[in-house]
Amino acid sequence: MAKDKCCIEPADLRVLTLDTASEGVHIVYTVPAGRVFVVTSWTMSLDGQATATARMLRSGSRVAVNRIFESLRQLHHLTFPTGIAFAAGQDIVVHNTFNWAQHTLHGYEVDD
Repeated sequence: MAKDKCCIEPADLRVLTLDTASEGVHIVYTVPAGRVFVVTSWTMSLDGQATATARMLRSGSRVAVNRIFESLRQLHHLTFPTGIAFAAGQDIVVHNTFNWAQHTLHGYEVDD
């Protein structure tokens, strides 16, 4: 029986994490064949007191930017109400420009 495409099932929900240890480009996840991954939120956090900037890339193009401006804040959370879709075979990439951070992406993955 084909899955009803109207609703997101609990089994479709995903949490992706990336603990970076350096500046630069980091692949968080590669979407499997026949699937679409939709990012619905992105939390960036720091262990120490610093500022940080990171970009989320899809096929080399920026689709979101996350920044921690206040050194005492240590956390910034973004939500994407319509989601950011990544097609089968695409990498979800985070590019840390300085002061690496921990990243948590929430979303769902469904058949394309």
